[in-house]
Amino acid sequence: MAYFSNGTEGMMYEEKFCDRCLHQEGCPVWDAHLLYSYRDCNDEGSILHMLIPRDGAGNARCRMFVDKGLLSNLALLQYRAEAQKAEVAHG
Repeated sequence: MAYFSNGTEGMMYEEKFCDRCLHQEGCPVWDAHLLYSYRDCNDEGSILHMLIPRDGAGNARCRMFVDKGLLSNLALLQYRAEAQKAEVAHG
């Protein structure tokens, strides 16, 4: 599970991975870590440990990371349009 000793460390992680990720906007992995990291930090069975695993003393890349730089602009626009339609459909 991701651990950030302070806000700056969390922002550095976001710059390294989240800012480049296709799922950045409304990311459920990041939201779950913000909401449940304190509660689940000592629970080895928590899914948070799988989503952003520790890598020695640091945090490894999120398992849901998709580099949006690998997609063409057209594919990125199509992905966002489909995600928006799904969001509207599910309320």
